[in-house]
Amino acid sequence: MYYQNLKLFKFQTIHRRMIPLRKGMRSNVFDNMFNMMEKYANNLETLVDERTHLLHEEKRKTDDLLYLMLPIPVAEQLKHVRYRYFVNSKS
Repeated sequence: MYYQNLKLFKFQTIHRRMIPLRKGMRSNVFDNMFNMMEKYANNLETLVDERTHLLHEEKRKTDDLLYLMLPIPVAEQLKHVRYRYFVNSKS
């Protein structure tokens, strides 16, 4: 929510500051360009939100599977072990 408000503020600020720069330009070209940039930014934010949701869902599924295979205290310890520990223990 914070990022959406920040993004909206930035686009409004940019739009307001660019109005004097568009003297002599047709307003349609400027407005279309600005609207395309805003749609692109919104699309990227939507994609990031969707992928983040999918990532959290897969993490939950992985945790559920881990809890089925191991006792919960052991599974929790395993989740908190760093990758470098396993790499160092091989040698």
